Amino acid sequence: MEKLFNLSLALSVFASPLFLTSCEDEDTDNKEQIISEEKDQTYNIQPGVSVSSIKAYAGDTYVIDNEALGITGVSVSIVKVEDSFITLSITGNTITISDSEEFMSCVVYVEKDKSYVETSRAEAKANPKNVLFVCQDGSYLVSGTESDMAEIKSGSSKTIFKKWDYLY
Repeated sequence: MEKLFNLSLALSVFASPLFLTSCEDEDTDNKEQIISEEKDQTYNIQPGVSVSSIKAYAGDTYVIDNEALGITGVSVSIVKVEDSFITLSITGNTITISDSEEFMSCVVYVEKDKSYVETSRAEAKANPKNVLFVCQDGSYLVSGTESDMAEIKSGSSKTIFKKWDYLY
């Protein structure tokens, strides 16, 4: 009887890990699904819908319009979002903007060159009419008209973001 008990105990010790461990692929898939669901809940922008601020996620692409500046259909791709820095590509130029205390910056349109550049918020305050959007709260791109800085907010024109989707 003791041999039978020891054998059943040994088999249960040996077999239990086969039933109690999970597959790494399943865990990864579940984590990705949860992240995707959280992203959809906090950031539910459908392709083609116009908004004046977005939460930046690496890999997303938007088309921006700013009627006052004559800008229509300019592509903005989010390359990287890290800490309080957002790296983006706009018409082939890579720009990094931030809302950190020492690197506060935004994207402006330079009409004479027809280019998009990063500039400090101090410079943007001095010439707010060309501000397209600012980095705010670490990972948001916000139209100048919704900036947390009164000088930029009152002097800029509205930039609209539309999420780009190849099916759109």
